[in-house]
Amino acid sequence: ENTIFALNEILNNVFAVQEQAFADIAVQNPISNSINLTSSTVYTDVQISLTDISGKTILHLDHQAIQGSYQLPVNLTRGMYFLTLSNETGKITKKLIRN
Repeated sequence: ENTIFALNEILNNVFAVQEQAFADIAVQNPISNSINLTSSTVYTDVQISLTDISGKTILHLDHQAIQGSYQLPVNLTRGMYFLTLSNETGKITKKLIRN
């Protein structure tokens, strides 16, 4: 129960009052052999992290630029994953499903 509470606090950013970073990024969901992001804003120096439901880091990339369409090839088994994007403007986590 404590784990669920902590995860909810992290993902929903309950205590934040600032504007949400990466607000215009759309993620195709469910995912297959790639994670597809689209954005009308240019984001630079982005850290991309993909973790599984147990918290294990599957992928971590630094210094990425997201502009327009961004495709991240992945080879994942079925399940739920969390994609975290962060840079100096903030951080967002998206839940992804692999069917």
